Amino acid sequence: MNRGARFFKCDLHLHTPGDSYFNPHKSDVDVSLVKEYVKKLREREIEIGAITDHNKFYLEWFNALSEEAQKEDIYLFPGVEISVGDGKEVHLLVIFPQEGKDRIEDILTALFDAKERFDNAGRPLPIRRTLEDVVNKLVDEEKAIVIGAHASNPKGLCKFSWRTIKGYMEKCLLGRKILALQDVSESDWNQILQRRQEIESENPNLKIVLPARIHASDPKQLNDIGSKFSYIKMIDPPNFESLVLAFKTHELRIKDELPSYTYTQILKFECEKGEFLEGFNVSFSPELNLVIGPRGSGKTAFMEALRYTLGLEPPSEEGRRIHERIVEKVIGSGGKCKLTLKTKEGVQYQIERIFNETPRVYRISNGQREELNLIPSDILSRAPIFIYGQKEIYYISQDINLKEKFIDRFAGEELKKQIIKSEDIKRQIKVKWREYLDLKEKVSKKEEIQKQLESIEDELRTFKEQKIADKLEKDRKYVREERRLVEIKESIDILKETLSSFEEESKIQFEKLTSVYGEINKDLFKQFTDFARDKKRVWERQIQEFGKIISELGEEYKKVEKCWQERRKIVTEELADIRKTIKGPLKPERYIELERRKAILSPQLAEIKRYDEKKKDIEEEIRRLLSSLKDSWYQEWLIRDRKAKELTKKIGKLVEWKVVFKGNKKEFARRLKEIFGGLRIREEDFIKLADFFSDGIELYESLMKNDSPLPKVKVTQSAWDKMRRFIENDSENALSLLLIRVPDIVDFSLLIENRYIPSDDLSVGQRCTAIILTLLVESDSPLLIDQPEDDLDNTIIYEGLIKKLWEYKSKRQFIFTSHNANIPVNGDAELIISLGSPKENKVMIHAVNPLDDPLIRKDILEVMEGGEDAFRKREEKYFG
Repeated sequence: MNRGARFFKCDLHLHTPGDSYFNPHKSDVDVSLVKEYVKKLREREIEIGAITDHNKFYLEWFNALSEEAQKEDIYLFPGVEISVGDGKEVHLLVIFPQEGKDRIEDILTALFDAKERFDNAGRPLPIRRTLEDVVNKLVDEEKAIVIGAHASNPKGLCKFSWRTIKGYMEKCLLGRKILALQDVSESDWNQILQRRQEIESENPNLKIVLPARIHASDPKQLNDIGSKFSYIKMIDPPNFESLVLAFKTHELRIKDELPSYTYTQILKFECEKGEFLEGFNVSFSPELNLVIGPRGSGKTAFMEALRYTLGLEPPSEEGRRIHERIVEKVIGSGGKCKLTLKTKEGVQYQIERIFNETPRVYRISNGQREELNLIPSDILSRAPIFIYGQKEIYYISQDINLKEKFIDRFAGEELKKQIIKSEDIKRQIKVKWREYLDLKEKVSKKEEIQKQLESIEDELRTFKEQKIADKLEKDRKYVREERRLVEIKESIDILKETLSSFEEESKIQFEKLTSVYGEINKDLFKQFTDFARDKKRVWERQIQEFGKIISELGEEYKKVEKCWQERRKIVTEELADIRKTIKGPLKPERYIELERRKAILSPQLAEIKRYDEKKKDIEEEIRRLLSSLKDSWYQEWLIRDRKAKELTKKIGKLVEWKVVFKGNKKEFARRLKEIFGGLRIREEDFIKLADFFSDGIELYESLMKNDSPLPKVKVTQSAWDKMRRFIENDSENALSLLLIRVPDIVDFSLLIENRYIPSDDLSVGQRCTAIILTLLVESDSPLLIDQPEDDLDNTIIYEGLIKKLWEYKSKRQFIFTSHNANIPVNGDAELIISLGSPKENKVMIHAVNPLDDPLIRKDILEVMEGGEDAFRKREEKYFG
């Protein structure tokens, strides 16, 4: 699986047992020692080494070690450690390509002028030439890599005077020809940085290139092998040209620690069946990937097919129409695409989609697929992938709502949680609002009921004044007692029926308990049945006792009922006498009716009073919730504002993002028109209201409190009155007004000539630059852009886009399609997928490799815009 250039663990200063300083030292190749040597390389996980014995290249040892190492996928470069000095002695590491190994001894002989290379004690002697002469010969004539060995040691390059080192830097010897320093100390490195600063301040036109810093073991015994190392990014399998390129682009390609790549990555995308894209099968680097090719080769087709596989859609309606046309054409009926991704937690998923069908999601573990009951969005919610098709960057730069969504996405889960909190508060307000309206409806009857009760009390007072009320009231109470006597009788009857049923059921159960028997343990069962018969007699006595109690209750009831009837008869006779003597409207029936109505209305009034109190509590609760909602909206802004400042800082202040709290007054006015649109209010009044009030809550409260608009509001009295009546009579729209969230305004400025220019004053290309620079740094999720260079000029691409790619491509995965050579060349793309012209209406993959591959470089020059210029800039930066 070719995922492009990758980091190899490298030890570029190795000695063999053939070297006199190595223990054990053996002139002749020892097979067992070769195996032990390579075993140690494998144990230390060294993937690339350079054999650099002192002043001599032991070809037999190199061949034996190289052959054994290849079995373990370890690659060894041939080389030598030489001592140079016509005065002060310094050690250099020299690395050659594999195919040049047979010439190394001849080269050394020439450098030493055919003189001895070791003294009588076997110690290496220096080449009696100047450092400059030796380095120039090795680099210019032999095309070798030269490294300053153990640079801070007594025989290291940094032990020259700093004046001498400054001279080497001015002559471009150190940095452009001596490509690296091994194990240079921090203090020595700071001195080198200081010399560079001095040179560039003295000669602003001179660009000083710093050497790489590497670590290597310089082993004197087996256990030292691989004890120090560096990580170097190269083509896989590695070659000498790739190593040279790595040293010359060391800021990007040489690291002390292996990047962890602990972020979501797209590992692979393939189209098994279908139309144009059938056979497309590419694995991706975790860093910068470029799909290049002539127009019509399938770059956009690839991007839209990948988006389709994930179930994602472009944000605009026009974009969706274009997307659907492309997908139908390039995947087509029966077409199947697969995308494999790895989340930051290390879980691998494969998303598979057949054209016009729902995507299927699988988890991959130990090479096995397990289908999950998920859709891609379930995965992407936790491991998002951001895709931008052609012109979508432009649309974002122009649209105020898309800018807000842009910042919201960067704000991530924190903002989502706050928005959910705001929505939850709104939901609570809606619930309380419904309760409030219900209570308001009930409380509205309070005045009517109070009037009815006052009228009833007036009439009842007349009955009392005529001394009739007491007798009538007494009769009413007898009526209520009569109902209670009936209830007593009913309860006694129920007890009697219950006991009868209980007695019957008891008989049945005790019959069972006293008749069971055993077949083997007859004595035990007999023991239980005898016991049950005793308890049955006790039970029956209790039943008889319960029956006696019920009978006594019945007798007592008859006595009470008889006495009550006698007393009732007296009251009834008294009431009959009153009926005969009453003249006029004071009829007993009227009194009874009034009391009945009073009995009904009084509890209603009491309940309404409770409702009224509850209504006041609900009103207070709504006010509290509205206050909480305003606070939550403010928290949303705080998060956006903080994230905007973080983005500005991450971009390096090239783009300044700002968020204005509730700044989108245009949207506020539109919402007001939506609510009050049928009242024939002028649009300019809505604009004035939106400009004055911060949100719908403030406007609602002002309408409720003030008969006239405040002087500063400057809307007509007519408009104010219409809105006031409207929300008083339309509770739903009143609620809509309260819940209007005036959007924040999200916008940016671009730093041009030390001055921030607002987006409204920027050109299209400058706006797109700001968005792209933001996209590069806004998260660690994979970022896919179809032709990010659209609307940008080469200066902006190089100075903005490329430099941010250098900084962030080890922090997130980028997959771009492009016509612009600056992106793959000066962005030092880890993987370039070069597409050729289609054949038989099928996509053709011409080459898949990093920039180290000559075929890739040839394709860039032939098919990409500005290819020669891009390589020239690269040469100027890295190669001098």
